Amino acid sequence: MSFEINYGKKNKFNISNSIRNNSCEKHIFSVKTKTSNGFTPVQKYFIKPSKKSEKKIYLLTSPFSSSSTEIFVLGSLSFNNLERLGSKTNGIFSELLWKQLPNGWEYSLSNEVYMDTKDKTYEGDGIDVDDNFEYSKDKNLFYSSFFSSKKFSDKLVNQIIEN
Repeated sequence: MSFEINYGKKNKFNISNSIRNNSCEKHIFSVKTKTSNGFTPVQKYFIKPSKKSEKKIYLLTSPFSSSSTEIFVLGSLSFNNLERLGSKTNGIFSELLWKQLPNGWEYSLSNEVYMDTKDKTYEGDGIDVDDNFEYSKDKNLFYSSFFSSKKFSDKLVNQIIEN
């Protein structure tokens, strides 16, 4: 089984929300939020796997894996039958706290800290893969690498299928 989550869009909680809404059993990550007085208490997120699989599960990531996609990858660190392939993720986790200036301009701040089960953060660094495929960090080269002869093809997916 493989999941390809090479890039994250700006839609909040698309993939990661499916993790957050499961009943509790296994701790997969934690979050704390910056406030004017420091931080909120750490909130731990848990998942109850519906069925344990003995099969190897492949999770494909790229330098453009960010936001909710990256939160999904963070949760995957708690599972030992999951292999992360592709390239290191982007290192962008937090929800955006939107603010407005008196002139009407808007800006956003990242006020959340996402941590693995050992309280390690990956903000700004990203999450490493088990097998680095070295996808391009150039967005145009990255997306064009999936097309040869006007046909979609992912060399990493093909490699997984062949093995």
